[in-house]
Amino acid sequence: MASGHVGDRPDPKGVPALVARSQHVLAINWAKNLACIAGGAALRFLQLDRALLQGEVCECAGTVRCLAFNHMGSMLLSGDDSKRVRLWNTATSACVAEWLHHKKIGCVAFSPCGAHALWADRFGEVYVVRIADGAAAAPSIALGHLSPVSHLKFAPSGEYLLPADREGHVRSRCA
Repeated sequence: MASGHVGDRPDPKGVPALVARSQHVLAINWAKNLACIAGGAALRFLQLDRALLQGEVCECAGTVRCLAFNHMGSMLLSGDDSKRVRLWNTATSACVAEWLHHKKIGCVAFSPCGAHALWADRFGEVYVVRIADGAAAAPSIALGHLSPVSHLKFAPSGEYLLPADREGHVRSRCA
């Protein structure tokens, strides 16, 4: 069990020291007590309620820069410096789909229903691909910004995509 708690959730400070290093990226799915820690090109899956690593360490081609779980915690998206976006099955720690992009990846996200994977590149373009049917479809451009997108979030209703760029501009787009 993680060393600290906030209410009924583990305290992020209680996650092992792997996260404390500045070169690491962390994604947490509180509903499943699951975390993924990326250090360099390695992904480590961690069960927060047991503080045990599950599965093997997964290797990526480049340094992982962004991670996101789907709402169920069954899938993970990663974006790395090799310009690849990967879809991981968290139960098996296996990469189930991969897309090679033409620019470095800035952030990744899932649609609220989990049917689509989204990512933004360092030039402000946001891409979307349907993943619900299990096939690795080709991504299409969803929208563009004038500067790099740093965050992709959805409104609580799931009705709007809210990308934010590094200048702090937040735009709204119907999902």
